[in-house]
Amino acid sequence: MKTILELLPDVILEAPGVPHMVALQAVSSTVRDFLTRTETWKEWTSALDVTASDPKVVIPNLVDDDDVRTQRMVRIHSLKWLDTGKLITFRTEAQLQDMDCMWRTREATPPSAFTQEIQTLHNVLVAVLYPIPPETIVGAVSARIVLTTQTYAGLGIMTDDIADVTVPEFLFHQYRDTIIKGALSRLLRMGGRDWTDKVQARDYSMQYENEVIRAKSQADAEFGNPVRTVTYGGY
Repeated sequence: MKTILELLPDVILEAPGVPHMVALQAVSSTVRDFLTRTETWKEWTSALDVTASDPKVVIPNLVDDDDVRTQRMVRIHSLKWLDTGKLITFRTEAQLQDMDCMWRTREATPPSAFTQEIQTLHNVLVAVLYPIPPETIVGAVSARIVLTTQTYAGLGIMTDDIADVTVPEFLFHQYRDTIIKGALSRLLRMGGRDWTDKVQARDYSMQYENEVIRAKSQADAEFGNPVRTVTYGGY
């Protein structure tokens, strides 16, 4: 993992006079926006037991206790039925209803789809399997979770808290320039500052948006997104 502080020198170089905290917030906001929109950061959980006749699988928080202020789970990307290695795909409740009006009670195995229950607990995700494993079936799944960063700028967060935001090394290797362009587009479009340059800001913004689209397409196709497995709490 790397901290976003490593991106600051390149950002400050092109926005002379920008205060350290302002630049840090721009980088932090850009990283969060990029990860949330592209879903490039995904992690596999360890095995999660599936209880017979129970469609729900609870995914505990993957974020380490030390990182809960700066990282969060976004959604369940996919599940894998571990006995066979078969991927279980996400479907909305409306899609499942169109597929099978009895989807909430249908029993069979292995599950072929899942939907995600609305969260009621902080940073806990719940998958609802379709069809429901019958009483005779005992199995396990692994969940692939989309993660992003989060900050609370403007709500009392200290500079050190934002500086502690960490991201996987692949983000720096593959998307470093993209993050820098996004941060610069935020900074240079600020009005009436020594570093204001709205023409350059528009150029950086266009480049950033195009690269977000490309990264999202790659992430959806799983290109350049190697499997990274973690256990609960990061232990």
